[in-house]
Amino acid sequence: MVYVFEQPGTRRDRVVLKASKIVNGAPVPMYEVAFTYAPATKTWNSEFKPRIHGRWSYQVTDSVMHGTLVELPSGRLARRVLVRRIISQ
Repeated sequence: MVYVFEQPGTRRDRVVLKASKIVNGAPVPMYEVAFTYAPATKTWNSEFKPRIHGRWSYQVTDSVMHGTLVELPSGRLARRVLVRRIISQ
């Protein structure tokens, strides 16, 4: 997986995640998700309703992101994610 975060406009509390998978050595786009920063929990959150109703939450520490996907409204943990940052040149 390749995650690219971009900051749309000048608001520092919003980012867009562009996720791709690697197929035959090349990135293939999968989805885009908009996130908003929540200072109280120090997390980036995105609630969505494509096929399921869920919420992605990521907490960033240095070059590592820990994330969870929670199904709503049940609150069932659907996925945990650990991502490490690589700065492309």
